[in-house]
Amino acid sequence: RWQDGEWLAILDFLGGREQGVVISSLSHRFERLVMRSEQFLDVVLKMVDNDGAHWLDRREATVLGRRAEHDGVHWIDPIVQIGTAQTQALLTLVERTAYGNCSFHDLHHTYSASRKAASAFCDRRGRYRLDCVKAASGTMEADGFLFIDRLHRMKVPKKIEALMETDIERWREEVEPYWSDREWTQSRVPPKVIAVALRWLLQNTALKGRWSLVVSELETEADTRAFIQAGFKQAEELVCRGDGNYFYAIPAFLDSPLLPSWVVSAMKIVVQPQKFGALPWPTGADEKFCDEIVSADVMNLFGKDELNAENVGPRLKQRIVEGASVERSLALHHCASLGQLDVLDVCLSLADPILSAVNAFDPRGMTPLMSSVAPEGFPSNPCELDLCIDKLISCRADVNMTDAFGLTALGHLWRKARELLEVDGEDRGLMHAYLSCDLLAAKLTPSNGPTKADEAVRVCIHDHLGLNDAQPIGHLPSEREERDRRMMEFLNRDGESRSRPEPRPSSYQMRRRLLEYLRAGPDESDGSGSDAPDQEEDLESTSVGTVPEQPDGEESSV
Repeated sequence: RWQDGEWLAILDFLGGREQGVVISSLSHRFERLVMRSEQFLDVVLKMVDNDGAHWLDRREATVLGRRAEHDGVHWIDPIVQIGTAQTQALLTLVERTAYGNCSFHDLHHTYSASRKAASAFCDRRGRYRLDCVKAASGTMEADGFLFIDRLHRMKVPKKIEALMETDIERWREEVEPYWSDREWTQSRVPPKVIAVALRWLLQNTALKGRWSLVVSELETEADTRAFIQAGFKQAEELVCRGDGNYFYAIPAFLDSPLLPSWVVSAMKIVVQPQKFGALPWPTGADEKFCDEIVSADVMNLFGKDELNAENVGPRLKQRIVEGASVERSLALHHCASLGQLDVLDVCLSLADPILSAVNAFDPRGMTPLMSSVAPEGFPSNPCELDLCIDKLISCRADVNMTDAFGLTALGHLWRKARELLEVDGEDRGLMHAYLSCDLLAAKLTPSNGPTKADEAVRVCIHDHLGLNDAQPIGHLPSEREERDRRMMEFLNRDGESRSRPEPRPSSYQMRRRLLEYLRAGPDESDGSGSDAPDQEEDLESTSVGTVPEQPDGEESSV
């Protein structure tokens, strides 16, 4: 260590950023030392290079790199270089001017990491949701939102890229560490240097002054330590709720000196709490019991066999004879999430004791009621879920039970509805959120009302659609669809055929019909109603129907 310190002193005296590339190429030891010295660090924003590119592949360049599909939204590709090592970063910046008259969430791609983060921290108008962010910033809404998708993915060296043409097998072996998700375990750049690079990127490039909140979701502990050292803070509420390991910063956080490494290593990192008494994942006979349901569901999807009690029941009874348990197999959770009432009936008839099984917690800390309204994928049909929930409640499933964070089944219903409305953003998500909240909210309401955690994720369909707004905002996806439709009509009309094009089906007819229905009905703040538009009919009209004539300005009123 003493010798390394001497060499670092010499390198600090001799070298700069440009000399760092030369010095690091002399030997592996010098390369390692250069990566530990902050003076060799360089951070630049990668500009768009359209030279020689086909006109279809050209990208609109800005001072930040490249512009996305909407004015004020930028996709940024910074280059962080220290010696010969380079990292490829990816950022998304949404400036304040971008969401003045449209939804803040629509500016991000559907189900993208940036859209998920935008929904977690801000509502559709860009107003902060978390009290910790409001208290730290002293404001109520974001004046520019920056999401760091990745910061420390090491760039593949040219000598490894050249192997693709000569030795493909060796290229696969050499390139694997650079494509792995666990970048920190493969990188030799210490966390402190990455923390310095992060500050340099946010404070000394064209990004400075364009954001008021920067957010990143981190997966490894080393990433977490580096961001803490740079001045970021953990969004503990989101971590405990299971939304993700998010860290955030405002400009004031980055004005203080870097924290020492020994202080950062001693700081506690919050992790999602586990529910006491939760069951482990099933093994042995219990796993085979649940596999019978999964395999039957797969065969049903391919049209080989129907998933019903008559086909699955005998096999499940045989597994019980072999020592399986309905409770330990988590079969009730699985059937409830699928909305399969027939199979759920069979499992309930085989459960012993049934009271314990219908209120058991799985490894995620969820009961069958919670799993039914908040599955990992897209939820089942609300009417099927309604029947399954009725069955579970009739078997004494407790709607008052909470997970480790304090969410009840009602809270999980609202949380999933928010995901469908804001992260999914499509019409099927909108209609499912509306119908499920309308059908299930009253049945899942705890005896003492929603908990504090439930209230934090409450959704309101009227608010989401802008029916309670004094100044309505636009819905970008439907506006883009309408713009593209008119462009195709113009091109076909003025083309050689001179024939009138067929009306193009709209993907957002259900949104328009729901708006008409809610405007005509009573203005209830909870978005409930009795005569909701029929989902199956709307799905049919979306796929084969025509675009109805709309008066000018209707889309902007959404």
